[in-house]
Parts: sequence; structure tokens; C-alpha cells
Amino acid sequence: GAECIRRPSQRCFRRMRRLLLLAAAACALRPTRLHMSTEPGVVLGLNAAFQRRVAFEKPLVIGAVNRAAESGGGVGGKGQGAYLAAAAARPGSVALAQFYGGDAGDALAEALRKRAPGADEALWIRTASQTRICTTLVADGDATEIVEPSGAVTASELDALRAALASRTAPGLLAAGSLPPGVPADFYSTCAAATLSQGGMFLIDAVAGLEDAVAAAASVGARMVLKVNARELLLAAGDPLAAGAADSVDDAVRTAKAARALADRLSSDALAAILWTDGPHPGGALVGDAVYALAGPSLSEFGPVLSPIGAGDTVAGTTFAKWLENDDPVGAFAYGLACGAASCLTAENAVFDADVAAAIHARTVVTKKN
Repeated sequence: GAECIRRPSQRCFRRMRRLLLLAAAACALRPTRLHMSTEPGVVLGLNAAFQRRVAFEKPLVIGAVNRAAESGGGVGGKGQGAYLAAAAARPGSVALAQFYGGDAGDALAEALRKRAPGADEALWIRTASQTRICTTLVADGDATEIVEPSGAVTASELDALRAALASRTAPGLLAAGSLPPGVPADFYSTCAAATLSQGGMFLIDAVAGLEDAVAAAASVGARMVLKVNARELLLAAGDPLAAGAADSVDDAVRTAKAARALADRLSSDALAAILWTDGPHPGGALVGDAVYALAGPSLSEFGPVLSPIGAGDTVAGTTFAKWLENDDPVGAFAYGLACGAASCLTAENAVFDADVAAAIHARTVVTKKN
């Protein structure tokens, strides 16, 4: 070493060059993925709710006094559930954008802080209107959801969120659920165009404004994945279920046909995949011309179903987190379905046991149908 310092010979230069090459090789071996961006993905949960759960030992009787066996409160709203599920799957990978206000909003914020300590609150915009309260009534194995109307968002509150989002360049954006009064119908699309990085990922868990959404993704070279349930898929494709029909479809041919019809209508290279859940039945995916069926094991092998409410939000959030990590929408969806199934075994929204989810995921079969 001392000789090298005194007289930098050819041999020393060769040794230094070899060390530099080894260091470069070691760096090359480290995995580099989109999720390693300095910015987290953003979950748009604009129609927030404080969620109450009331459980009864006997069937509900309309028009009578029903005494509850237990009750509790926590996080509600599709985007909030998706955010918490994504944060549980990959801590630090996502930030939540939301409006919240009043006592119910304060309770929601506190519940979020407990579930996701150290959360980035820069995109939490306080509103003059009260956050809505949604109530789940659980009785005789069934869950009934009561959804309050949402308070209006003012123009200044909307501008505050726009300004906060404009300061970021996100590797991915998850838009989940409906929009509250005062938020324009094209807000998801304008957010995607303004916030996503070039080549970013846009997962939308909604059926309104899809043409604008896919156009916004294309405008920044992003890829869009649509995640819906089977009933929503049929509705978006112009083949709605009859009134009073069951929530699940359980018709793989019909859902695949609807997915192809919707993809043809959207007709954009930016559309990377259409993913759909179907209650207890296998999920499905359309990627290009290929249709996939994703079937997991029976949940009865893992325990009793306590509440299916929020399972779809769990699927959306964990699929988003995994897609940011591995850039494989079908593989990410298989993981998301397993997490969503595991969440049905817990009483609280978007809560799942990671070990149970892993066991379900290990037994999930993905089959290419064509």
C-alpha cells in the first residue's frame, strides 16, 4: 500500500481498476425496481369515512329494538382501507391523500395513526364539513352496510390538495372509490397526469371516467390497471346483472367477455390489465388477449369468516403495493386476492394476518385460459 502511494506503478493502477470493477459488479447485483423511487406511491382516498361495526347475536328485526352484543369503531373508506393494507404489506411504500373533518374526521385520523405509525400526513387536507360515518351491522352471519352521505369539499380545500400533490412525482397512483361532492369527476385523471412519473403505474379501483383515466395514463407514458368486482365489470361493459341478483356473478365466460368488451372500448396501449374479484369465486384477469383465472383455497380451512367488508379494499391496496415491487399485475393480483381473503377472517377493515395470507397465496392457482 505504501509503495503504491509513493510510486503509482502500472500494477497499482491495475489493482485499483479491479477494485472499481468489483464494486460496480456488486452494485449491479442489487435489485433495482420502480418502487425504489425516493417518493412513495400515492393512494387517493378522497371519500373517507369513520367506520363503526355493531354485532348482534340474533337476527336483526326491522322496526324493533335490537340489542348489540359488541360494537367498535375504526378506519372506513375504500382508499383508507387500501392504504392501510398496502402499508401493512410494504411499510413506507405508500402515502395517503384524503379529506377529513369534524369529530368523526379526528377519530378517523387517530385510528389511521394507530394502524400506520409515522404516516406521511402532508396530503391530509382538513375540511369544514364533517367526515361521514359508515356502520356495518353484523347479524346471523350477514353484514349490512349503512353509508352516510359525504360532506362537500370546498374549492379552497380542493386547491390545497392539488397544491400538495403537485409537489410530488409519484412512481404509482391508486385511485379508490367514489368522489365526494365538490370534487370534479375528472379529478383522478388530472391527478394521474400531474403526479405520476414518466412510465409510472396507475391502478384505479372505480368505474367512472375510465376513458379519461386511460388517456391521462397514456399522456405521461404510464400504465393503467383497472381493478373492479365482477358486478362492476359487467356494468362498465354494458352487460349489467338483473336487479336483485346476487353480488357475485360466478360466470367465467361472461366476465371474460365483458373484460374484452371493456378493453376494446378503452382501446389504449396504456391499459396494462383488467383485474376482477367475484366474491368467494375465482378472480380473473385480462392482459392483452390472455385471460387468467385465479383460484384460492376454501377459507373454511383457515377459520370462520368474521367480516367480508373491506376485503376488496385490501385486494386493491396489496395488489398496488406488490405491483410497485414486481411490475407483474397478475402476480400482484394473486397476492392481493390472498390478502383480501385473509382479511375476511378478521373483524376490522383491511386487517389481515400476513402468515395466513402467505399460506393462501401459496395455494392460489393461476390458470391461463387461452
